[in-house]
This record gives sequence, C-alpha cells and structure tokens, in this order.
Amino acid sequence: MRWVFWGGTAKEHDDIARPLLMRPEIPEDLARKLYRHVGKELQEYISAFFGVNDREAQAVADEIILEFVTPQTVSVFMPTEKMINEATQKASLKMLGMDDMMETLNKGDIASFIAQFSVYTGLSSKKIHDSLKLSCPKGMAIACRAFRIQKTDFVKIFLQTHRMRSGRRQVDHGSMLDILQYFDRIRPESALRIIRSERS
Repeated sequence: MRWVFWGGTAKEHDDIARPLLMRPEIPEDLARKLYRHVGKELQEYISAFFGVNDREAQAVADEIILEFVTPQTVSVFMPTEKMINEATQKASLKMLGMDDMMETLNKGDIASFIAQFSVYTGLSSKKIHDSLKLSCPKGMAIACRAFRIQKTDFVKIFLQTHRMRSGRRQVDHGSMLDILQYFDRIRPESALRIIRSERS
C-alpha cells in the first residue's frame, strides 16, 4: 500500500512533469530523455527513503518514469465515464431516443453524443469514436442502418462531427458522397447482423 501514494503522485500531480514537458523551447524527445536519465537517481532515492531492496525500488521507479516518457494522447471527443453514466441513466428512464441524441449533437457536444449513441446501440464508445474519425465512417453508417436511423439524421451526424475528421472548415464533398452511397447500399438486416457480431 505504501506504493499507492508514490505511484499516484506521478499521475495526479502533473506539475512534476510540466516544467520540462510543457516548455515550448525544449523538444519533447529531449524532455523525455531527461526523465529517463533521472530514473536511476529516483530508484536510489526510493530505496534509501523507504528502506526497500533495489528490485522493489527499480519496479516503482520504472512505473513512475513510464508515466512521463509514454505519450498519452486522449481525444477531446472521447466520452468520459461520467458521460457514459449519464447516458445510461437516461436510457433507464426511457429518455434516450434519436431526438435526444440529435439535440446533444446540435449543441456541439460530440463526446456526449458518442456516449449516448454507444448506450443506445450497445456498441463501445471507442468503436463509435474511431469510426467517426474516418473520412468515410462506414461503421457509423452500418450502426445507423441497423437501428433504422433516417438518412437525414445520418447526414446531420456526418456534418456535425466533421471537425473530428478534419481541421478544415469545409466538408469534403467527395467523402460525403461516398458515405451516402454506402449508406444507401447496405441493407438494415445485414447491418443488424454486423452489429450483433460486434457486440458478441
């Protein structure tokens, strides 16, 4: 248990890492090399301060340093656990329908929309997120066809999640045409079979 606090420090107090990793004048790869360099000193400190053997100290030091040297990129569009819980609660109260989800999307809250769509379809939020990031999000088209979501709503979903796929202000009309043609081709029955296999 004595390692819980120490290991948690690296995760919870990002001000430890910020002085180097967040300074624009220092390249990221150099900052990470510096953190690797202090690993040995950190191991010796843990060993002396806590009175443990070198092997235990090495394990903890490695874990802490790994927090700093491993890039961690979390998409702003990935829903949080709180969003998933809120969507689940809405569904349990029969308050999660297509109109509710589109209203969330109209507000520009893509992450909450993904959480709601995940609960609505039973698909993981990561699968939905990753599909929407594709220039031609076939997975989203399949999910919409499986649940007989109207084409007009699918078009709105595609347009309003555009910033997930591109930093440009304009929609790629070629990609839009491709995905709409795909949407028209896939049969709801076939789409539902695919969704069921994804859930299992």
